[in-house]
This record gives sequence, C-alpha cells and structure tokens, in this order.
Amino acid sequence: MGPVSVRVVLTSRRWHCSNSECSQRIFTERLPGLIDRYQRRTPAISRVLLLLAYSMGCEAGARTGRSMGIQTSPDTLIRLLIAASEIDVKAPKHLGVDDFAFRRGMEYGALLVDLDTGQAVDVLKDRAGETFNDWLLAHPDAETVSRDCSQAYADAIRREAPDATQVADRFHLAKNLTEALKKQLRREQSALDRAARGPEPEGDPAVSGVETPTGIPSGPDTETSAADSPLRTEAYVVPGKKLGAKRSGIRELVTFARGLKRDWAAVKAAFTQPWSNGVVEGNVNRLKMIKRAMFGRGCLALLRARVLLLA
Repeated sequence: MGPVSVRVVLTSRRWHCSNSECSQRIFTERLPGLIDRYQRRTPAISRVLLLLAYSMGCEAGARTGRSMGIQTSPDTLIRLLIAASEIDVKAPKHLGVDDFAFRRGMEYGALLVDLDTGQAVDVLKDRAGETFNDWLLAHPDAETVSRDCSQAYADAIRREAPDATQVADRFHLAKNLTEALKKQLRREQSALDRAARGPEPEGDPAVSGVETPTGIPSGPDTETSAADSPLRTEAYVVPGKKLGAKRSGIRELVTFARGLKRDWAAVKAAFTQPWSNGVVEGNVNRLKMIKRAMFGRGCLALLRARVLLLA
C-alpha cells in the first residue's frame, strides 16, 4: 500500500418487490467479504484505520492514514473505535477490580480485568459501589473477585455475587500496614531522635525545658526501658490467632487491625488463593498511558474503546 488513493467502482443489482404489503420495496445485492453495508471503504482499509486509531490516537492516526493514501478524518476514527468496542461483555470467572483517576483527587473510574487472561473487560464511569453493583447484576458469572480494601466493592460483591470468593489484594494490605507504621513513627520522631543520640548531659540547654512524650523514656535508662515504650509493636496477624494490635497502644495499628478483622475472610483468601490485583495494576498503568496520550481530553466512551479494543 503506497501513498496513492485507489477508488474501486462497483455495480450491484437491485430488485423491486411488486408486493404492495411488503415492508421493504427495494432489495440490493450484497457483496460479503468485499464491502460492508453503507460503507465506502473495504473491510481491509477499515481494519487499518482501526489499528491506527488504537495505536496512535485519532488525530495522529488520521494524519498517518492520509500519508498512506487513505482519506479519513479524526471523527471517522473515533466512530470506528467506539463502534468496535460496543460488544457484549461476558463476565470472567475470576475478576479483578481497581480504581483509577480521571482527574486526581476529583474524579475516579473503575477498571475490570479478567484475571485468567490478563485482559481488561470493562471500564466503569466511577468507583461507586452502586455502579459496580449494577455491573455485577448484569454479569453474574464471577466466582472469584480480587479487589483492594474498598468496602464499597466488598458490599457490592456481597449483594450481587454472594457465592463469589472475595480476595483482598496483598499489595494494598502491605501498603496500609506500612502507612500505619509511618504515621506512628512520624508522630514519635523527636523521641526516636533523642533515643538514637543517647543520654544527654544533665543541664544541657539543648534539652532543658523539653517535655518527654508520655511513655517515651529518655536519659540514662533509655536503652534498658525501651521495651516499655509504646513504639514496641505487638501487632501480629496469623491465621487462627487473635489480633494483638490492641495491646500495643498504637492507634494506627489498632485501626488497621480493625479493618483486617472486618474483612477477615478476604484477607485470609489473599494468603491462601493464587489471585491478586497485580495484573489489574498493570492494566491500570496501561490505561493511564492511553489517557495521557489523549492529553486527558478523551471521553469515557473513547477511553473505554481504546482500552478494550485490543486488550
């Protein structure tokens, strides 16, 4: 295919129905495989344009198409993409769901992925539990759903797919625990710095008049009494054991442990089932790349088309 446009002129036959009660009076000969109904380009050219629109975007795809001798426009490529993505989505048996930002901190959507194939199956307009609930209601075949720690997703799954096994994502569990520990350490940073420096001489103006936080020892007995500090983490999460975070006195860990207890079945499945949201996160990164290539201006239908078309 070169930069020369080729026009093919076809002649087809038409028949007129003489039956006055017939709803269609004119019948035109079809040419399957050569050209589709109401089209002025062959299926092969349509596939080329669709590939250009998917891989390069509609503006750049239209420019490239014209350089190849295919007369088209960005609007035509948009229509091709959206029409190609209007397919009946079948719910996979093992489903992963995670949210992404249309506009960070303001507007979010949700991406659904087949965990068996690693392919995106749908893009939802928001991350609200009601939207995911409606999707599950229309696609009730999921047997396993991997998700983050969002209670909106958990409630939707319990309502519309009560027999499905919920799997909490291991990455998000570790991330939430890390953030809880960081908050505690930041709050006690000054005490940790003093403990690292060791005992200060009595009457040192650098520390005189500074009140020691409750429960954080300082001075000569710092090393020997460190075990009594509330920084001593006694939280543990072991299947079959009780959560010991409450004994630590660290409120961030207590909150984290309460969340685990509330979602314990999904947490346990995270360490006993092979599924995780890793493949979903990969698809989210791919979606972000496509969104940025459109400078964040693509509508939901166009973004969904580019994500799903050759997923």
